[in-house]
Amino acid sequence: AKVRLLEQRKLHREGDGEEGDTEELVGEKITVRELTDVLLRDVGGRISANPKWPLIIDVKGQASTFLRYRDTNYVNALSMAEMEPEPLRMALLGAIRFGKPFVIDMMIVDMLESVKSRFSEIHKDLPELLIGKQITANENFKILLRDSDPKEYKLSQFYDGRHANFKFFLLTRIVSPSESLLDQFYPMRIHVPGADAFADVD
Repeated sequence: AKVRLLEQRKLHREGDGEEGDTEELVGEKITVRELTDVLLRDVGGRISANPKWPLIIDVKGQASTFLRYRDTNYVNALSMAEMEPEPLRMALLGAIRFGKPFVIDMMIVDMLESVKSRFSEIHKDLPELLIGKQITANENFKILLRDSDPKEYKLSQFYDGRHANFKFFLLTRIVSPSESLLDQFYPMRIHVPGADAFADVD
């Protein structure tokens, strides 16, 4: 895992561009000031209208900091404890139950396949349902429920409609994400006007 992290860090640095290179970088540009309206409130309906969840390309870590301290269920994909199946299940279930964003921050490592593997340990259909924006449709979230869950997570508690506000955000600090990530998610790139938005995070 350490070798993989070092390799990803090298790719991150080599891929870092100057401001003049930004035209070649994929992702709809959003500024830090727009994060509340675009991500949390979905003003304009860009997230709800898109069949894919956002991949937030966050080279400087500003969106990561912003989302970590908002009313979200934030998971650090590099944390072994947070990525254990049971804490991961409860983080996702809680986000659905209370209509909050579920955030997985991959930092500078492309961990999509590892994340999907963890979801599969919870339920074999979970990766497809979550990434395909179907987890709240037709009560599909029931695959997350367990008899031992607290009473606020019983099926009868989900009928207040709050789960309709659920969102899933995948964060990466990699400047140029893989084709696999771009195929499965809707890329949004954090842009800092008048600054080198793509400077090294170290």
